Amino acid sequence: SLYAKEIEQLKKETGWDVLVNQTPNQQELQNKVKEICWQYEIVPSKVSYMPLTQSMQVKCCEEVSQDQKDKISEAFEKMTCMRLDFK
Repeated sequence: SLYAKEIEQLKKETGWDVLVNQTPNQQELQNKVKEICWQYEIVPSKVSYMPLTQSMQVKCCEEVSQDQKDKISEAFEKMTCMRLDFK
């Protein structure tokens, strides 16, 4: 597992069992996409979870420069370890 060592450390520190959900919280992922877009003054019109690729896709109300797309995608991936694509 990608975070097995960190999860084991959390178990030891808290005394709690730590379980990883196999399916992501889609609403929270959509919120994160919107949050990052708003930081760059971009208004997303539609945010979707793509289950086959386990990635997110965003469609924006206005044209977004490639530089902004790259920065937003990079920030989202750093935060979630999940890819973000622009449509």
